[in-house]
Amino acid sequence: MRPLGLAAWLLCAAALGGAGGCAFEPDGRCDTVADCRAGERCEAGLCLGCLEAAECAGWEVCTADRRCQTAPGRCTVEAQCGGWQGCAPDHTCQALPGRCDDASTCAPGEACSADHRCAPGP
Repeated sequence: MRPLGLAAWLLCAAALGGAGGCAFEPDGRCDTVADCRAGERCEAGLCLGCLEAAECAGWEVCTADRRCQTAPGRCTVEAQCGGWQGCAPDHTCQALPGRCDDASTCAPGEACSADHRCAPGP
């Protein structure tokens, strides 16, 4: 059951003419991770955040508001990478074939253009 905050509980109680049928549960209670804020986990009925990066997945950082969030340059889906990059199995954004991040990812004598394509150097 998704927890009702105080405002939602008051609306529910008013609509039903009393508190019967409305369950007030303070924020932070959960049955599944879907009941928690993004970046939190549901453990023993409580939404828990992180205190340090070690509590997050290897490609995440622990933010100031105690949530695990995808680290810069890391990904879980391609949309988190640049248009010339794909999300690799190790959760890093890597240049797609024929594309580049910089000259070091091009063949010798090639340069990485502004549109992230390898092209003959100057």
